Amino acid sequence: MPTPESSFAAQDNIALENEAVEREARLIVEAKERFMKLTEI
Repeated sequence: MPTPESSFAAQDNIALENEAVEREARLIVEAKERFMKLTEI
């Protein structure tokens, strides 16, 4: 059985990873939008 502390740490890690993934996804979307605007011209 994991101790409560270790399971909280795991949840924190998951939350941090989710944040990083969301941030990366947002950057990718922004980059795609910029690229689309550039190719429109």
